[in-house]
This record gives sequence, C-alpha cells and structure tokens, in this order.
Amino acid sequence: MANDNFDKLIQTHGKRTKPDDFMQRRAMNNVKAHWQETLIKKRKQRNFRIVGIAASLFVVVGMVVLMNSNLTINKVQFSNDQYVQGQLMVSTDGKNWQTNQGKSLSSAKWIKTSTDSYASLTLTDNSQLRVNQNSIIKVIDPLVIELVEGELYIDADDSIENSPLLIQTTQGNVKHIGTRYLVKSVNKKLELAVRNGLIELNNNDLKQQLQAGKKLNMTNKGDINISKIGKDEQLWKWTLLAAEPFAPKNKSLNEFIEWYAHENDLKINWNNNEAKTKRVKLSGELSNLNQSQQLKAVFLSTKFDYKINQGILSIL
Repeated sequence: MANDNFDKLIQTHGKRTKPDDFMQRRAMNNVKAHWQETLIKKRKQRNFRIVGIAASLFVVVGMVVLMNSNLTINKVQFSNDQYVQGQLMVSTDGKNWQTNQGKSLSSAKWIKTSTDSYASLTLTDNSQLRVNQNSIIKVIDPLVIELVEGELYIDADDSIENSPLLIQTTQGNVKHIGTRYLVKSVNKKLELAVRNGLIELNNNDLKQQLQAGKKLNMTNKGDINISKIGKDEQLWKWTLLAAEPFAPKNKSLNEFIEWYAHENDLKINWNNNEAKTKRVKLSGELSNLNQSQQLKAVFLSTKFDYKINQGILSIL
C-alpha cells in the first residue's frame, strides 16, 4: 500500500523536464526512502505514545490496586488490643499454631486458647470479646466470626458501630442489639445467656429472640429450652477471669466503682457519695488480685465502705 501511495504522489507533480533514467530512478528512490523513513518515525512516535498511555494506565491501575489493598488491610483488622492470661494461639490454616505476640489481630486467622488460658480482645468497634479456656474461633470478617468450639462473652455496651458482631455456630447464627451475652458451643450443643439487652438466634427457618435474664439451651437435635438465669450464676464466673484487671493509675474511686458494677452486672446506689468518690484518686497495683479482692483492697484504702445486696452495690 505504501508503494501505491508513493506512485500516486509522484504522478501528481505534472509534466516536467525528463531527466535520464538513472537520475530519475535515483531521485524516486531517494524520495521514496525519505517518505518511508518519515512514516516509520510517525509509527514509532505513535507506538511510543500508546506505550506511554499504557504505562500511565498501568501506574494508575497499580495505584488503585494498592489503595484497594490498603483498604482491605484496614478492613480486615479485627482486634486493636488484647489482654491474655496464659497463651493465645493463632493460625492461618487452623492446623499450624503459634503464640500471638502482638497487641492486635487481623482476620483470616484462627484463634485458640488452651486450658487455663483466657483472652479479652478489644475489637475495632470498641466492643469486647472474651474467650474462655479450651476455645477455638475463626475470624471470617471484622464483624463475622465462627465459634468452632468453646465459649465466648460479648460486651457491646460501648460499641461505636451500628453493625453488630455476627457469631456463627453449627446450630445457628447469633447477633445482638446492644447487649452483654454469652455463647457456648460444645459437642454440637448450644447455650446462650443474656446479661443485658437482646440477642437473636437464626437457624434455617427458626428465628428466636432472647432477652436479659434468660438462658437458651439447644440440643444437637435442635430441641430448645428457655429458662431464667440469675446475675450470680456459675456460668458468668469465667468472664471475670478473662477480664482485664482495673488499672488504678490516674483513675478515681468513682471510675473503679463504675467498672466493678459493670463487670458484675450491679446497679449502684451512691447514697449521695457520687461526687465525693470522684475526688478520691487511686494508686497501686491490682493485677494480681481477683475482682472480689480488688473491691476489698480499694475500699480499705479509702474512708468509704460498700455493701452488695440483691444486685445493688451501695456506697457507704
């Protein structure tokens, strides 16, 4: 096609003095060579621009991929902080386990506690997830976990997110509406207990809500029994073992009382002492004491006293 265009181009010049054949062929060849060289340069320039555009697109696409990767990394962050008694084991495949050394956890991991090991995880929405001993959970998403075996306690009273944590079990999925509750799944048997608020169990066509002060037991055959549960029953005790101890430094007596009442599901009767307890500053170390011992030790260091009766913590 290039030769045909060249011949047409030559023919458009009209009649001129005809040189000899040698000079004519050399001139035509020189013009043709120059024209072809020009075409090649234009093609190279066009290809260079195409390559440049493609490279720019590649860079842009790469940046988008990196941005999406960063977003994904942020999205899968599961736990911001943790308190562990014993050992908290993590795995990427549920088979090969190692001790978690960091203060945070990301998703796509398995989490396991052994005998006499407990964990309290502060999730990204500021809620708390406590893991009992001999438990295994799989983090599917920041808001979705699977309780493979064992027992969990969720405290979502301080959650800053509207989307509740979804807990998957072989017997059904559990979600909450602003609450504190317990989920236990062992040998395909499910136990739920609500300390505060409301939770919902979904299992195929079954949708069952459970209110505060209620306990649900489901057999491996799907039979359900609902009963009342008290504030001081044994099944709550392990949640106190898993809780991070109160840190007195730069805290007031008022903050300690609020914390203790929350942990033990107690109402507070201040007896006109609320403002006074805010002026009492604490110090020392309580990490080696259980919560009952912490309560006694703190009040012995102040001029105040306390009494617990029928779910009420009275400040005297």
